[in-house]
Amino acid sequence: MQAVWNAPEGDLSTDQRHRARLWAVYQVPLNERWGTLSLSVLEQMNSGSPYFAAGPVNPTTFVSVPSYRTPPTQVAYFFTDRDAFRTDNVFRTDLALNYNYRLRGSAELFFQTQVWNVLNADAIADANNIDVTTRTRDGGAANLVRFNPFAETPVQGTHWELGPAFGTARNKNAYQVPRQIRFSVGVRF
Repeated sequence: MQAVWNAPEGDLSTDQRHRARLWAVYQVPLNERWGTLSLSVLEQMNSGSPYFAAGPVNPTTFVSVPSYRTPPTQVAYFFTDRDAFRTDNVFRTDLALNYNYRLRGSAELFFQTQVWNVLNADAIADANNIDVTTRTRDGGAANLVRFNPFAETPVQGTHWELGPAFGTARNKNAYQVPRQIRFSVGVRF
């Protein structure tokens, strides 16, 4: 392996450049004997996370490796920078309604309703759950030409190609949290 094509520089998949939270709480004016009621809103923004195109190559075809007892027949070749692509920016609006009623002594009854992702946004947020299939001859794509990773610069469409679903969700976990409603009741004392 050579670091230039097997361990390139660039942002790692955990690099999330921007996160912002803005919230407001409104205390509804009620007579104290009726308890307290508050309404809150939280707006969240997360910038996308990076991902890349990398596929398998067989370096032993082009160079002998005497230091290995059994040299690896496939290693990852980065065709793009580590941060060539990014998931969607994620925006989410949450609402909460809280009601508290004082019981005897210091005990307090409370009710809370939360609505997460009120607008039901569905951005792709998790780079670990998207399709990053990058096809090569050594990865089983017979229509592509094998290349020497030590001496050649691979050409997209000739030596490698992105899979047809590259960058799309593999499962529901790729998306941001869908709209959810939570309701809580309890007693504090």
